[in-house]
Amino acid sequence: MSQQNQNQTTYYLAYPPFACDAIQILTASEYWGQGLPANHHYEPVSIPGNFQSFAQLQAWVNAQNQQRY
Repeated sequence: MSQQNQNQTTYYLAYPPFACDAIQILTASEYWGQGLPANHHYEPVSIPGNFQSFAQLQAWVNAQNQQRY
């Protein structure tokens, strides 16, 4: 296993069914640890991988959310 894989963190994006609701970023423990709404769509993203940093992920989600309203 390469060094990079060990340092990868997975987050989950929660897409609500309604376009007016914001996409949320969940940590893996939040994702696995709570009863999540079944009507949301969940997508795993990894850092590094899909995004270089959490700040980059947050900026991307903020930009997506601005388009949702």
